[in-house]
Parts: sequence; C-alpha cells; structure tokens
Amino acid sequence: MHRAKLMVPLAKRKAKEQLELEYKSKSGNPLARMEELQIDLSIREARLLNCFHEG
Repeated sequence: MHRAKLMVPLAKRKAKEQLELEYKSKSGNPLARMEELQIDLSIREARLLNCFHEG
C-alpha cells in the first residue's frame, strides 16, 4: 500500500511531462489546447487513482 502512494505523484508527473511535450509539438489555439490538456490530465489522474484503490 505504501509503495502505491509513492507511485501516484511520480505517475502524475510523468503524465504531465508527456502532456507538455504533446502541447509543444502541436500548434493551434493555445488556450483551447491547454484546456483540453487539463481535462485530459484530470481524467488520467482519476484513472490512476482508481487503479491504485482497486489494486
């Protein structure tokens, strides 16, 4: 259980870094894109937390 708690921040950081890379590589409306990324990140975080709670 303790190990899972340590993994969450790491996984969040990795997801955030990945999203930032994707953001930098794509053009378009930056503000709209940022909102999409925030929503995507929230969904990923929720999924990660669910995985840790279930497992």
